[in-house]
Amino acid sequence: MNSTATSRRQPVRDLLRGARRGTTATIMMTGVFSFSEHAGWIGQLPPRQLIDRLFPHLEDRGAEKLTIIAHLAYGTLLGSGYTALDRSPTALRGALFGIAVCLANYEVALPLLGLRQPLHRDHPAEILTMATAHLVYGSKLSRSRRKAS
Repeated sequence: MNSTATSRRQPVRDLLRGARRGTTATIMMTGVFSFSEHAGWIGQLPPRQLIDRLFPHLEDRGAEKLTIIAHLAYGTLLGSGYTALDRSPTALRGALFGIAVCLANYEVALPLLGLRQPLHRDHPAEILTMATAHLVYGSKLSRSRRKAS
């Protein structure tokens, strides 16, 4: 295989690696959500709130499955995006990316779309859970990138 063909495939490989890292980071983030939910620190998780709002007639089991699929898909997509944007990952950059994702979605986009209230109006324990979960997400993305380098 010539070097031109290899160099053309590298961006695709990077995006696929980023997608895999995004999936792993989303699973870890979901662990933070689950722990907080079982500890009673948070009510219904925001990804589930969105599914219930968008699909109000969906049965509970179907809504749970769709929540998992949608959250994993979104985290996977953002993992690819992070890989494309950050060529020199650090723990700080990963953490900042995670917080930026949280704020962009829960303070700006979703309230503008009328899908939920801004994050700052949530209970302090829910805000802390969201921030922690997104810090875990971003940190895992960055850590995975550094280990693979």
